[in-house]
Amino acid sequence: MKFAKKLGDKHQDFLIENNKAAQQQYDAEMADFKAIQRDRKKGEPVDTEEPEKPPFKVAFIPANSSYAKILQHIKQNEGTGIICETEADSMGNVLKHEWGGYSDMLRKAFHHETISLSRKTNDEYISIKEPKISIALSSTPGQVSNLISSAEDGLFSRFIFYAFKVEQLWRDVSPYGNTINLNDHFNALSEHTFQMIQFFEQSPTLIILSPDQWQALNNVGQKWLTEITLFTSEEAGSVAKRLGIILYRLAMIFTALRKYENGEATKEVMCTDEDFEIALNIANTFIEHSKLMFNNLPKQETQLPFKGAKKQEFFQELPTEFKREEAIQIGIKHNLKPRTIDSLLKKLFEKGLLNKPVYGNYSKS
Repeated sequence: MKFAKKLGDKHQDFLIENNKAAQQQYDAEMADFKAIQRDRKKGEPVDTEEPEKPPFKVAFIPANSSYAKILQHIKQNEGTGIICETEADSMGNVLKHEWGGYSDMLRKAFHHETISLSRKTNDEYISIKEPKISIALSSTPGQVSNLISSAEDGLFSRFIFYAFKVEQLWRDVSPYGNTINLNDHFNALSEHTFQMIQFFEQSPTLIILSPDQWQALNNVGQKWLTEITLFTSEEAGSVAKRLGIILYRLAMIFTALRKYENGEATKEVMCTDEDFEIALNIANTFIEHSKLMFNNLPKQETQLPFKGAKKQEFFQELPTEFKREEAIQIGIKHNLKPRTIDSLLKKLFEKGLLNKPVYGNYSKS
């Protein structure tokens, strides 16, 4: 995660230098304005407007910020911002406070919905159309529940998760253990990323998917929605729906990167089947990790470390063709009662995941 933030340092430094230059110009203009005010004769009309303070732009917005401050940063950044933290608690602890409860802002920003605020003090009114906020967090599994309070929280389905266990091995920490200077390595990548930012600022891009790719997206979206509502929870349906948007965004990112690598100047760029398949494979991985995290949110009745979805494991273990008696025996291994299995088989048949060629026999679709 530290490396992820390192990649944006070049853009951050660029904005900070611009901020300094703009502030120096503002200070000079303000000094001239004050001098004119001092020299102005009493009763003489003012023909010079007071200089407007320049916006303070940043690439990274601290998660430990108030609602008002984050909104101010996004407005000064012309609707954009990145939150990147190595500890999810940096955001989770703030969201619990009234002054920092910006969860609704994050939920709206995912869909680029207008964010607005109005306050009586100084007749303050802020409206940001089509906000674009990126968030990258790392944490332990326990920190997720501190960030997202329950399975019903709409914030959960707006994140993509990747959970993993690290093999407990000691790494060689001596200068001889790693011959790569990571600072130099990521400084070079940061420079490369900054060049891409400048390229796309000068080259608007419209990504186009083929009819077959749209059909593939619709098919996999329906598959995700059916399986997650059947095997996980009805409340988890939003995960599948928003992952469809994420799949599309991944395809757009890969297509845009290919445009940059090829040095293309055209505005409209077709997504290749290769890039779409890569995005689809990544999305298929993300939905499994989202289901894993969903099953471990505080809503659940029991708290076990990374417990699995018994019904889905049961379905995956079923052979291509089987009888009810076989399904009962497999279900027992997953602590499922015969009545639960009969109900599940009925739902699987109704959802089109099972066929019944002969009474009492089943086959997977």
